[in-house]
Amino acid sequence: MPKVSVIIPVFNTERFLRECLDSVCNQTLSDIEIICVNDASQDNSLEILKEYSSKDKRIKIINFTENRGVSVARNAGMAASSGEYLGFVDSDDYISVDFYECLYQRGVQTNSDAIKGKIKIVSERPNYIKDVFYDINDDVKKDFSYFYHSFASAIYNADFVKNNKIYFPEGINNFEDPYFSITAGFYYTKVEIASNVYYYYRERVDSISNLVEESQIEALLLSISAIYKRLNYMNVRKKHYAVVAAFLFKILKTYIFNGVLSEGINLNAINLFSDMVLSCKYKNDVVQSYIYLSRKEENKLYQKKLFCELTDSIKGKIK
Repeated sequence: MPKVSVIIPVFNTERFLRECLDSVCNQTLSDIEIICVNDASQDNSLEILKEYSSKDKRIKIINFTENRGVSVARNAGMAASSGEYLGFVDSDDYISVDFYECLYQRGVQTNSDAIKGKIKIVSERPNYIKDVFYDINDDVKKDFSYFYHSFASAIYNADFVKNNKIYFPEGINNFEDPYFSITAGFYYTKVEIASNVYYYYRERVDSISNLVEESQIEALLLSISAIYKRLNYMNVRKKHYAVVAAFLFKILKTYIFNGVLSEGINLNAINLFSDMVLSCKYKNDVVQSYIYLSRKEENKLYQKKLFCELTDSIKGKIK
């Protein structure tokens, strides 16, 4: 049994794929398996994968003949895995050379469900690397409910993931990462932080997460809705509930009264916001405090007026 199964979904990333594979293949922890899921790439990604697998027998290739999305690709990789721990690397990103050795050793020492490293952002500017705007690690040390994004910066005990049926939402190809992170958080008993190893996230202008396409926003709204329904279903601590709900409300609010987006998207976001408020388990505490802070922090007068009117109308329905 390999110590870590590394799952790499691949779709049209030939420009970055070699750097990604080199960083994984050259890990100081050699006892790993590398599962690459080619999601019907139309460039030379599959040829690069075959080239690397011919030289490194740890590499396994799963090849989709039709594009099925990153969630399906990652789930397929998990299903094919046999390692003690699961790790994820996107094919345009890369990791520090001792990333998995450090996380694995910490996991064995502490018997944690997840062991999280740090993230640095690689800009499109040559050789420009910067810290993330908001590093959640200090918050995660205090309460693991704050581990609601940056899932790839960690490894996960494989039995923990499989026994709790944690997966990526198939059919949703935006905001699927927080779905995994937040779902895992519902079951954690212990999360460990390793602050000296890095996952390097590539900030690309053409990446899916940066595109303002209505289909992607609709996918994001679906993911938020699915996460919130699961949050309401799970029996989690009030603090945990409040942290996750505030994160979801914050993301959703950017799509309400957004003049760049269509009226339909704004309306869908408003309806989802209203449904989330009305179905909240802790309306008096979580919702009221969030709405108060949001109204106070809104800087654009026109949007602030509309948001205040919206929240006033919703508050009238809260029992």
